[in-house]
Amino acid sequence: MTVPEVPSRPERVAVPTRPAIPPTLATLLGVAAMFVILMGVRDLQSIIGPVTLAAIVVITFFPMSTWLRARGCPGWLAIGVTLVAMFLALSAIAAS
Repeated sequence: MTVPEVPSRPERVAVPTRPAIPPTLATLLGVAAMFVILMGVRDLQSIIGPVTLAAIVVITFFPMSTWLRARGCPGWLAIGVTLVAMFLALSAIAAS
C-alpha cells in the first residue's frame, strides 16, 4: 500500500508593511467621521429618543407576556395585562 503525497504549501508572498494611508490622515478621517456622526445624532434626537425609550420598554416587558403565555394565559389577555403594566409603570415614572 502506498502513502498518498501531501501537497506542499505554497510559498508565502511578501506583504508590504507600510499602511495604506498615513496614520495622521487616518486620525483626521476618524475625527471627521465622529463629528459627522455626532451632528447627525444631534439633528435626529427627536427621533432617537422615543425609539430608544420604546425599545427599552419592549425589552423590559416582553418577558412578562412570554411568562403569562407559558402559564396558559390566552394571548389577548397576556398582551392586555402587559399593556396595563406598561401604562402603570410609565405613569409612575411620569408622576415622579
